[in-house]
Amino acid sequence: MEIKTSQNQLVFAFLKGVSVSGIISVALLSKSGMATPKPSETEFLLTISNHQPTELKKPGFLPQTLITQNSNNSEADKLLQEGTELLQQGTAESLRAALGKLEAARQLYHAAGDKGKKALTLLGMGRINDDLGEKQQALDYYNQALPLSRVVGDREGEAATLFNFAYLKRNQGNLSEALTDIETAITIVEDLRTKIGSQELRQSFFATVQNYYQFYIDLLMQLHQQNPQKGYDALAFHASERSRARSLVELLTEAGANIRQGADPKLLEQEQNLQQQLNTVENQRYQLTQGNYTQQQLDEIKQQSQSLLNQLDKLEAKIRLTSPRYANLKYPQPLTLQQIQEKVLDDDTLLLEYSLGEERSYLWAVTKNSITSYVLPKQSEIEEIAQPWREMNETALRRKRTPPQ
Repeated sequence: MEIKTSQNQLVFAFLKGVSVSGIISVALLSKSGMATPKPSETEFLLTISNHQPTELKKPGFLPQTLITQNSNNSEADKLLQEGTELLQQGTAESLRAALGKLEAARQLYHAAGDKGKKALTLLGMGRINDDLGEKQQALDYYNQALPLSRVVGDREGEAATLFNFAYLKRNQGNLSEALTDIETAITIVEDLRTKIGSQELRQSFFATVQNYYQFYIDLLMQLHQQNPQKGYDALAFHASERSRARSLVELLTEAGANIRQGADPKLLEQEQNLQQQLNTVENQRYQLTQGNYTQQQLDEIKQQSQSLLNQLDKLEAKIRLTSPRYANLKYPQPLTLQQIQEKVLDDDTLLLEYSLGEERSYLWAVTKNSITSYVLPKQSEIEEIAQPWREMNETALRRKRTPPQ
C-alpha cells in the first residue's frame, strides 16, 4: 500500500492528544464560518502536539480536591491529610503509619456521622492494604466505601472506588470483573464532566481522571491478547478516541475558537443556568453530609440534583437538534472504528493512533478494512527517542515567530 503524505493526511500525525472525531469537528468548525483558532493553523497544530501524554499509573487515592475539602471535624481532617501524605511516600513504613492515621480519622468521622469522609478514609485504607499485598483486606475496605459514597451521592468518590476495585481485580487476574468496574467508573466521570459549568474546573477535573482511560485501554489490550477474535482491540481504540475527544473543547477554547457561535442563545443561557443550579445543589449536599442530617434531607437534595441532571440531559438533546455543531464540540460523541473506516478512511489512507503508558504503550494501524494493534515500549523510552524531534520542531516554531532583523 502506498502511504500518501499530503498536507491533509499529515494533520493526523501532528494532532497528538486529539481524536479523529476531533479532527472532523475542527473541519466542521472551519466550514461553519466560526472563528478559527489563532495563531495560524500550523502553529495551532504544533501547539496541540506539545501537550504531554498521560502516563498509566496506579489509581490515585482520590483527586486532591476531595481530600483537601474541610469538614466540620478539623482533627479528623488533619489526620486524613497526614495519612494521605504518608501514603504518597510509598514506603512500607510510611504506609503502615498512614494506615494508623486514616483509621483514627475514620473513627472520628464515624462518630460525627460524616459518611462521605468515612468513605474516603476507607478507600485510602483499602489502597494501602493493596500496596502492602493484603488484597482481601483491601477488597473489604472498598466494599465498605462504595455504598457509603453512593448513599451520600458522592459520584466522584464512587468512581474512584470503582477504579481502585478494577486495579486490584486486574492484578488478581479477574479481568472481566475489572472491566465492568472501570467501565462504570468512566461512565460516571464522563457524565460528571459535562455537568461542570466552569471551563477551568471542567478541564482540571478531566486531567485528574485521564489515568482511568489509560487503565481501561491497557486492560482491553490485555483481554485482546487473551482473546484476539473478540474485538477488544477495537474497543481499546475507541477508548483512546473517547479520552481524546473529551479534551477537544478545552483545546479549542485555549486556541481562541468561538465554539458558541451559531448556537441558540436561549438554549445556551438555559444550559448555563442549569449548571449553576447544579453546582449550588451539589455544594449544599456536601455541606449537609459534613454534619448530622436525616435521610429525608439527603433524599431531598439527591432528588433536586437528579431533577437538574435530567433537565440538562433533555436540554443536551435539544441542543443537538438545533445547534449540532456546538453540541458536537461541547458534548463530543467519538466515532466508532466502523464509522471511522466508513466515513474517514479511503483505500489509500492508513490511520495510526497510539496511546503511551508508564508500563507499555500501544499503536493501532487502521485501514478502511482492517485494524492491527501493536505493543510498544513504555512512554519514557519513546519520549527519549522523540525528544530530539520535538526540540527541532519547537526551535523551528520559535524561529517562525521571531521577526527578521
